[in-house]
Amino acid sequence: MMDCLDVEARTAKVPLGKTRLRDGLFDANATSDEEAELALRVAGAGGRVCKSPELGLRYRVRDSARALARRCFREGQGQARTLVKHRTAASRAPALPFLWLAGEAAVLMTSRWHRLARWTLGGYALATGAEAVRVGSREGPLAVPVVWALFPALHVARGAGFAAGLVKYAVRPDWQDAETLDRHAETVDAVAAG
Repeated sequence: MMDCLDVEARTAKVPLGKTRLRDGLFDANATSDEEAELALRVAGAGGRVCKSPELGLRYRVRDSARALARRCFREGQGQARTLVKHRTAASRAPALPFLWLAGEAAVLMTSRWHRLARWTLGGYALATGAEAVRVGSREGPLAVPVVWALFPALHVARGAGFAAGLVKYAVRPDWQDAETLDRHAETVDAVAAG
């Protein structure tokens, strides 16, 4: 068995030996990005978090583009919450839609750089078009324009959610010390070793 903590939607698979549950459980106030938040705490305490092919993932497909955009907004907020709480991120990827959105807004609002917008937006269209072909072609050629149209909506929603989350959680953090199993750690260690 691997010496790590495998993280999956609100459950933890504890390896034999020393448990990392003393580092805290899932943050009850985190409505999204809770796995990354827990992983940062475990890594910060000297533990390792790794992917396991044994774990499965279920994802509920949204009924509409609007519902998917709302979900992306909430995910952006959750990623910003994790960043504000830990003052670090597991990767730079969560900030990319926000940085793109802020950059495009700056280009469009600044008359001096207005001409640059056609190049930056054109580059974005080419990049998302290529990705739409790669992703959408699995479903057939009619899916490509649908996927291509979704990318800007999802990136704007996630970027706006990230911006809103930065402000919201910088002004009013909603976290306390993580709930831990310190008082039950000996029992958990005994069960894991047993």
